[in-house]
Amino acid sequence: MSFLEGLRKKAASVILRYNIRKVNRRKQFMNLSDVRTVGVLFSPSENNGFGPVHEFIRQLSREGKQVYAIGYIDKNAVPDNFLLRQGYNFLCRHDLNWFFRPEADFVNDFIERELDLLVNLSFEDYLPLDYIHSLSRARFKTGRFRVDDNETTDLAIDVRNKRDTKYLIEQIIHYLQIINRKQQQ
Repeated sequence: MSFLEGLRKKAASVILRYNIRKVNRRKQFMNLSDVRTVGVLFSPSENNGFGPVHEFIRQLSREGKQVYAIGYIDKNAVPDNFLLRQGYNFLCRHDLNWFFRPEADFVNDFIERELDLLVNLSFEDYLPLDYIHSLSRARFKTGRFRVDDNETTDLAIDVRNKRDTKYLIEQIIHYLQIINRKQQQ
């Protein structure tokens, strides 16, 4: 990483932390069976690729849930094999401003949508996905455990010993199914 890129990332992190304070969302623990709308963030190029994410989204759709998905590809262009994926939106470096903030219209729509659940399946700390995850108005946010993220994730799953997307999905489903609905009130 160059000095300039490091400086840009540092500035982007400061701006993001400032913007997190402005987020107005109604937090609510939700059992998976009560969820109607789901947002999924992922990077298709890491930990077993796109397959487990696609299967997870198909499973949620079969259960009658409305699913919105954004994938981030850490390259200058989205590969052709992802461009024709119906129901998915993809970002690449070309879609980011100088502070790594996504500039695509669908990102703002995603952030403003009051989703029941937001699932972050990325294992890397990509600023564009962190931006979307942190500023989303979703009622309940889950993803992998991160030492530096204790204010934007409501349920953090510790998968440091097994960095595998399919395993993370299995753990998220497991814990979302056992959340006691009576404790929500």
